[in-house]
Amino acid sequence: MDKNRVKQIRERMMAILEKEFPELTVVNRGGNYTDTSTTLKVEFAEKGESGKVMTNEYTDLLRFAQMYGISDDIIQNGFTHPTLGKCKLVGLKPRNTSDPVIVETVTGKKYKFSTVDVKFYAAK
Repeated sequence: MDKNRVKQIRERMMAILEKEFPELTVVNRGGNYTDTSTTLKVEFAEKGESGKVMTNEYTDLLRFAQMYGISDDIIQNGFTHPTLGKCKLVGLKPRNTSDPVIVETVTGKKYKFSTVDVKFYAAK
């Protein structure tokens, strides 16, 4: 298999899963492939009481926010970055020691930030 074939398989699989499970959010978590096979990782996430999609990263954000010094206000309202614009916090990867916080811009693009940067931009 090549990269294009794997992409085609992933897109078709995601479309089928999203159609089959409309009540869940289907998240592609990557995968790998060889010449003869492919392994794709998929996460199914339900919406929590707040209406947010409860991915592993978002659950970790809620779990570890206080330890990282991130207030509930920052989680709910996000912050404004000078070049990226309005950003909302969508997750946290505790194993990433330098940039553990995952943010999403209004365009849907995701970036990693340090906790120091998040608190700095939220204070402005």
